[in-house]
Amino acid sequence: MQLSELLNKLITIDNDINTLNKTVKKKREDKAELSNVIMKYMKQKDMNKLNDTHNNCFCIKQNKTYGTISQTLLKNTLYECCSEKKEADTLLKHVLNNRKKTIDDTLIIKPHKFI
Repeated sequence: MQLSELLNKLITIDNDINTLNKTVKKKREDKAELSNVIMKYMKQKDMNKLNDTHNNCFCIKQNKTYGTISQTLLKNTLYECCSEKKEADTLLKHVLNNRKKTIDDTLIIKPHKFI
């Protein structure tokens, strides 16, 4: 296969993926909207479970998440906890320098723009 054929095939596949992603995004939005309506109903009726005619069970599950740890948050927290600013700076530098580093290569397709 020649390079031009490979590039054309890659562009076709990329376009197909973009079209599918738009469809999936719309489906996810619809699902989220319906889920919110159902959860609102269940909460109004004080229901933990709801069964449909096909024996599917719908339950409300709560997830607890925490915000990301930003460099500013880490720095401020260390300053509050450590008696000496120099100690806090040393700890902060140690944490920042020992983070896992990953490098990935990706091929970017930039469509030709007509002028």
